[in-house]
Amino acid sequence: MRIIGLDPGSRFYGVALLEKKGSKITYLYSDVIRLKESDLMIRFQLLWDTLDHFIKANSIDNNDVFVAMEDGFTGKNVKSADTLAKVRGFSMASFISRKIPMKTYSPREIKKALTGNGNADKIQVAKIISTLLNIKTDDLKDDETDALAIAYCHAMSLTRSA
Repeated sequence: MRIIGLDPGSRFYGVALLEKKGSKITYLYSDVIRLKESDLMIRFQLLWDTLDHFIKANSIDNNDVFVAMEDGFTGKNVKSADTLAKVRGFSMASFISRKIPMKTYSPREIKKALTGNGNADKIQVAKIISTLLNIKTDDLKDDETDALAIAYCHAMSLTRSA
């Protein structure tokens, strides 16, 4: 099974792809989509096109693939929370339209799955995910690390439910 991890953001959007065969989890790809355009609709078009390219380039269909996405969190800035909710919904639509199954995880669930501590900081999560997947931490950007952690969290949930 291949697992796509998504860390949605309105400016920086983490995406990762892992493969799980039995108990082995392998790194396939990760990157950050930069959405720097000021107009939200233009950012949505860029995001749609980039996710579409990612899906086609990795031969992703609804067979033996799963999407895991970080749940949004409600911050004090209502406008930012609203924008992030739109980005998440837009992202979900790009995979739902292809009938690819999806599950969301809270930041706390992701941190707990990787570190055993739901209050772990980003540095701890980055160190653990780079160790687990044998990737140098310096090579990963924050949103990329988060996307990998989300995908890994889902892979671990499959192991626990098997």
